[in-house]
Amino acid sequence: MIIIVWILLRYVILTMMRIIKNNLCNLLVICLVFLTVTGWIFSGWPRIWQDPSVPPQVKEVKAIEYLSNPSFTDGTTDWTLSIATYDSTTFQDTAGSIKTISDVGRNKTAKGTCDQTITTSIGSSDTVLLSLYWKKGYTSSVDAQDLKAQIAKPSDPATFIDIWSDVQTGNIDWTSVGPIDVSSYFDETGTYIFRYYMYMDNPNDANAQAWVWIDNTSFDVTATAIVSVSVSDGIVAYGTLGQNSTKGTHSGDLNDLQTATNDGNVTEDFNIKGQNSTNWTLGATAATDVYVHQFCTSTCTTPPTNYTALTTSYATLATGIAASGNQTFDLYINTPNTSSVFTQQSVDVIIQAVQSP
Repeated sequence: MIIIVWILLRYVILTMMRIIKNNLCNLLVICLVFLTVTGWIFSGWPRIWQDPSVPPQVKEVKAIEYLSNPSFTDGTTDWTLSIATYDSTTFQDTAGSIKTISDVGRNKTAKGTCDQTITTSIGSSDTVLLSLYWKKGYTSSVDAQDLKAQIAKPSDPATFIDIWSDVQTGNIDWTSVGPIDVSSYFDETGTYIFRYYMYMDNPNDANAQAWVWIDNTSFDVTATAIVSVSVSDGIVAYGTLGQNSTKGTHSGDLNDLQTATNDGNVTEDFNIKGQNSTNWTLGATAATDVYVHQFCTSTCTTPPTNYTALTTSYATLATGIAASGNQTFDLYINTPNTSSVFTQQSVDVIIQAVQSP
């Protein structure tokens, strides 16, 4: 007797973290993987599973300082200055600050900048907090002592946008700002340029002069952990099988090795489980209306040696898979030795990704 088995291999994300926009829709497309056996049909079209159901739980990692030498204790190391200068004698914390000062005289202006390219990529779903201290001073009179924090986005590194500003004028001692949430400005994922912009403007006063200091700045980023898994090539045709017959994806048989890939941004563990169909039971030994499904991750060419039987509970497929890393695996099926059912059955294999401890 000839048996046909339709098997849907579905991949599930166990999200302890936020899924970025459109990721779920993409998941529902790439996770439809069909493994087919032609012959006697065991029926039904399977559902797409989500584990857990939407909305997912969100998990964030600890905030990290993304600026290098944020308090200028190492002078201007990792910063690029234009007009602005390092002041070793004036500071808010322990050593040094950045200063922009106008020349003495009528209608004199000064535009100073202090830039740093943030080497760590910032995600569009990350939380970004800005903190800083500033100080202002002038002699005689002043028209402007503008101070701004700016960023240039990955898509347009030549254009700077304001994410914070202060336009007060006066002789003002060290003033604390933040932490303030500036996350909304970081709507792209990639490498940003951070800048302090300082603008001094003297009025029509021969004795006028103005200056601004920046010190003890902080740029804390809390990255959202994204856990995601995909499998390729995702389609396996088992071919024509009879009762109590076997077929596998290993080399020498179908030669159709499957690859589970970590599409998230954190290290992941992969789990795997099988499913009962409408009329078949997943078991350890083939029997009447009982089928066997097994998986293997290493030395898989002589099944069932090194293969592990799938059950309806999760088993470990792989651990410690780094972002963009992968785990290959083979599948091996043994059809029931007899069956009383002649309708198509849908049996599922589910790959689950969870963030590694």
